[in-house]
Amino acid sequence: MGLARKAGLEPLRIESLQFHVHAHLDVFEDGRPIVIPAGIGIDITDPGVKRFEDPVGYGGIQQPCADPCISPLHTHDSNGVIHTESPTPTPNTLGQFLIEWEVVLPDDAKVYIDGEEFSGDVASIELGRPARDRDRDRRAAEPDPLEVPAGGRIALAVG
Repeated sequence: MGLARKAGLEPLRIESLQFHVHAHLDVFEDGRPIVIPAGIGIDITDPGVKRFEDPVGYGGIQQPCADPCISPLHTHDSNGVIHTESPTPTPNTLGQFLIEWEVVLPDDAKVYIDGEEFSGDVASIELGRPARDRDRDRRAAEPDPLEVPAGGRIALAVG
């Protein structure tokens, strides 16, 4: 859970679904897809964390772990879905996820959000809010262009 703390996140002893959003991340290096591992942000060695097969996945924490075992920002499996599951409605960022994954992007990395090239600070990209919140905010003002909507897709291309 050290990487979660390094990313500024507070690990939990059980999954918390009060604030639950997803963003999809695709990563390519020299045109080849890179698999985003299952279990990023999850202590897969903790006995309270269940392991699933076909495909391999982690989570299903029914009872609180003895020690914090899951970050509010994590992957359950390797399908590219990044989960935010937390007790508070605070969006996480792509930068926090990359810290947890121990990935440093090269300067020439290209980032696309829902097909549109993004040229700002990659680390600051927020990983979505539920649609009802976006719709309410859209009526009041334009949404933040750095935000990936819940269920939105991010593509990182390197090389």
